[in-house]
Amino acid sequence: MKYIGARCPDVEEFSVTVDSDRAQLSETLRSCKRLRRLQCPPFDSAAWMHLSTIPTLLEVKISTSRTIHYPLDNLNFSTFFRLTHLSLYGIEVASAVAIMQHSKFPSLKEFEMHVRVLHLAEAEQLVHALSLCGASRTLESIKISSRNKTQEHTSDSLTAVKQFLCFKELRTLGLCVHYPIYLDDDLLFEAMSTWPHIHSFQLMNWHPSPATLTFRGLFAALRLCPQLQDLQVSVDARNIDIEPEVESFQHTSLNNLIIDSCELEAVNVEAVARIIYSMLPAVSQVMCSNGGDPRPWYNVNLHLYLLRNKPSLWPDHRNAEEALALSWE
Repeated sequence: MKYIGARCPDVEEFSVTVDSDRAQLSETLRSCKRLRRLQCPPFDSAAWMHLSTIPTLLEVKISTSRTIHYPLDNLNFSTFFRLTHLSLYGIEVASAVAIMQHSKFPSLKEFEMHVRVLHLAEAEQLVHALSLCGASRTLESIKISSRNKTQEHTSDSLTAVKQFLCFKELRTLGLCVHYPIYLDDDLLFEAMSTWPHIHSFQLMNWHPSPATLTFRGLFAALRLCPQLQDLQVSVDARNIDIEPEVESFQHTSLNNLIIDSCELEAVNVEAVARIIYSMLPAVSQVMCSNGGDPRPWYNVNLHLYLLRNKPSLWPDHRNAEEALALSWE
């Protein structure tokens, strides 16, 4: 706070963690000449345009605790030549889209956007703008999330995965929204072919539609990304289209598996457990995060526990369940 309202031409680290007077904050930022890292509430268009001219700027984190209309008008950016990290928390999606549309980020490695509500149309605009921001050869991490439900009812799906195929160096993709994210066998295979070094691929949809990804499609794609450690997708768990006993493939790096599915009533829990046991040796349990009935996944995990811990030692499932409960504490 000591910088607000002052001229700071030599400041390299600038951090304000509470909402401040926007005019004074913007004026102070326009005086900075050697800024490297910035963390503060939103500011005006003139300050944004000035930041794009600072050759030393590496990291920008914008955060606000309340949703306020911050219009960005008459933008005329220079290129953010060295900026590697851009985080936007709580600002309007329209402002983020405007920033991405009016400049280029040829060194950007990490992008984060977190909002309270993200409508499907806004998400598509954001995804499209990000795909054209000039970071196709550098961007390694994308995280976009919304906290609250939207009131819209749509059968359309977010096309983010397809649009993000332009980012050849992607290591982390995390999307958390309240509508379907399109993913099928072919698209996942194409994505993993494009991102062979990916470590984390998490698509969280709080209101999933029937899954279009199969186990066979999932494991075909996993062959292409040996470094993957965290995976969250919607899978048609009712369709057992792979026989682990005749497959020689094992993915040994994946250790965090979350499967979202809205159709769990007819799941063959023993078959699903055998697939995971045989082909994903580092996965100790499967999680389900979208608010559905957790009982089928509990049963999958029970069978998986028995497979991994010599079932002959457990004369009945009650003892196994007690051991499984202790292992999760």
